[in-house]
Amino acid sequence: MAEDQRTWQVQLSGEGFVREGQTSSFELSAVVCAQNAQAALEAAVILAAQKHPELLQAVRGHGVGPRINVDEIQQIDATMASLGDVFEVHWSV
Repeated sequence: MAEDQRTWQVQLSGEGFVREGQTSSFELSAVVCAQNAQAALEAAVILAAQKHPELLQAVRGHGVGPRINVDEIQQIDATMASLGDVFEVHWSV
């Protein structure tokens, strides 16, 4: 981990995503290394989207469509960084 990187716990939720032909919502929990909270948010979404490309449907700005909501982003103890970047996504219909 670079010196200017911090370890962050990121919790997100979203709704309005089309997955397997159905409109779905999700909860995402991730631990990532990033310089700041915004970078941690972006890293968590990019990491999870590698396995769950449906997350890329999210709309930026004030449009209508799938949304990703930030539930919590907090800096955590750096000992968690030994795990590397990890995430878990739970989908529901």
